[in-house]
Amino acid sequence: MKKVILWFVVAYFCLCPTLSMECAEKSEDKTAPTQVEKNKSSGTNSVPKRHTGRALLESVALITGSTIDYWRTYNDFQEDWQFKFTWKDQKRRFFTSESPKLDSNAFWFNWSHAFSGAANYNMARTNGLISRASFLFSFGLSTLWETVCEWREIISTNDMLFTSFGGPAIGEPLFQVASYFSQRNGILNQLASFIFDPFLPPNNWFDRKKGSAWNSNPDASWHDFSLFLGLRKCSVSPAGQTAVAESESHYGQFNFGLDMETNTVPGYSQAESFHRFLWNTLSSRVFLDFNFSSAGLEEFNIHTKAVLFGYAWQSMRQDENGSPYGSSGSVGFGTAFEVFRKRPVGWYDSRAEFPGGGPALSDARFDRPTPTQFTDKIALISPLGAVFKLSRFGPRLRLHWTGEVYGDFAMVNALPYNRYTENHDPSGVKSTLLNWGYYYAAGMTLSSDLAADWRQWSLRGAFVYGFYDSIQGQDRYQFLRVVTNDFKIHDNRQVWKFKLGYHFPDTPFELAIAFENIGRSGHLLDLGEHYRERRVFYQLRLVF
Repeated sequence: MKKVILWFVVAYFCLCPTLSMECAEKSEDKTAPTQVEKNKSSGTNSVPKRHTGRALLESVALITGSTIDYWRTYNDFQEDWQFKFTWKDQKRRFFTSESPKLDSNAFWFNWSHAFSGAANYNMARTNGLISRASFLFSFGLSTLWETVCEWREIISTNDMLFTSFGGPAIGEPLFQVASYFSQRNGILNQLASFIFDPFLPPNNWFDRKKGSAWNSNPDASWHDFSLFLGLRKCSVSPAGQTAVAESESHYGQFNFGLDMETNTVPGYSQAESFHRFLWNTLSSRVFLDFNFSSAGLEEFNIHTKAVLFGYAWQSMRQDENGSPYGSSGSVGFGTAFEVFRKRPVGWYDSRAEFPGGGPALSDARFDRPTPTQFTDKIALISPLGAVFKLSRFGPRLRLHWTGEVYGDFAMVNALPYNRYTENHDPSGVKSTLLNWGYYYAAGMTLSSDLAADWRQWSLRGAFVYGFYDSIQGQDRYQFLRVVTNDFKIHDNRQVWKFKLGYHFPDTPFELAIAFENIGRSGHLLDLGEHYRERRVFYQLRLVF
């Protein structure tokens, strides 16, 4: 059933781009003419001309360079080679149970494929193509890479999913943020636009006669950007939990990051009323969070998401002071990406060979010391999601609620695995579990987020719950009967967040205190493991 749903979504994206562009043009012209005129006068266009040929040329250049680099460093990938360039081997590769399969590569190597998908996606998006058509680029180039460029390797199911759907999940939010900066003057704004989307400034330069931000998205109707830094105090229970590098009862870390959210529904938060279906992106978010201790990078979390199309409504008017008040809402199709990583403490949890040299990975993977000490990590791509948003605007109080449900394909650290290796021979377990401590899973994420702004005060609370079940029988070494103990694994994660902030009048600065409570648990055979982490953040935020 999951495969049917997944390929239905792929087929939808493949069949709808032309129709979607026509609907987008009609919707913009009919329901928001003032926005179109605003875009034209500022040197942008809500529906810029599509440069499909230029997008294809850029894609060919990128994949050619990547292929040359792949074969130039082929020694790094020989362990994955199991097919020759013969009809017999390629027939095995395409039409037998040997392939496609889930590969056994390192955790960081696999989740980073999502950013390759974002690059593929944004080559199209910054050439005037809509999100559905841009998805075809990330899907098509991922398929080309897996089936042709890497002809000596299995077709990797996980790479296909992370690269294809990493396109809209990462590329679209980056495109929205880069578009915001590209429409503002100053070298810093242009530099920020290039950092978030390196393809947008060059393509805008090619079309500079039509407007300096011709390929950018129109200005967001609403945005909330903040750069934050401060101190994070943590406590973990039970003490000595091996999945957390810092196992003391209390420890401090330096915390900094970015939180950038946009709403691109035309007329949102303005004194307008409407009911419309939009094929264009409704909203997006980029969240980056890094934490350092004396030992280095202690933890990082990257989270991006976008609502690609949906239905929006609004009933807003002005009060006697000219301030808008009323309500708005939307429901849309969402996609998301997230990676979360604790600091590794074992060399085998982060590197391909022994410290100081030694056996190659193909040998070293069977020499993991036991018991293992893999620290916690999760990476997920969410191809299917439903996002609900409700807002209430008053003269002084504003309320925003967001509810989300996503279907996930994930790579999850098996929390009880360290305990399992204390008394069991791990040689027959899933290859990723043996090598890197994680497994592939199907799961679901549910979240609810409520934000309130009253004068200079802001309050935000959120709850996130995710659960993951291992995917069985798809290991790349399954056909060799190397995986002899393919047991089921289950993990879940729940997060409570609460933030209180005070914005200093007439300045871009905000002081905030935030609390988080994170619960992690996992089950493997008859073993169960859990830990709880409580955090307090003291932050200075630059809001812009």
